[in-house]
Amino acid sequence: MLRLVEDLDLRKYSDFVYISASDDVYSAQKFRERSKDAKVTVTLESIHRSRHVGQSWTSSLFTTFISILWCFPLVWKHKADLLLVNGPGTCVPLVWITGILNMLRLRSCRIVFIESICRVETLSLSAKLSLPFLDALLVQWPELYASYPHTSTYIGRLV
Repeated sequence: MLRLVEDLDLRKYSDFVYISASDDVYSAQKFRERSKDAKVTVTLESIHRSRHVGQSWTSSLFTTFISILWCFPLVWKHKADLLLVNGPGTCVPLVWITGILNMLRLRSCRIVFIESICRVETLSLSAKLSLPFLDALLVQWPELYASYPHTSTYIGRLV
């Protein structure tokens, strides 16, 4: 995600919220360094991961529920106009909560999912779980777009 937003001119935004996994100190630190000169309110937030690599699917249900409980106050507090996510399972609770609040007309936030460059032929589980709530699903490979032409937009390689 850092590479995706590094070319953004943060001054064009009234505020900017960067959310990363609570155990991802590297990304938060890099974003803090990148944004220190921006004349804009930058907020860094962290959330629990829905699932860790190698974690069983059964226990993932529990950790995803915990993540949803953790994410709801953040989504409610920040009232974003755009939720830009790039694919790890950490983003799914944010997408679900924002999507449900949009459906209930309690929010009006566009949700854009950028699929991982690693996904060449099939969507990630995160994309499949997020799909009902997305305003845009951006894919980086023509083969992946060919498999999902009605639900995705081919944008070419970003990073």
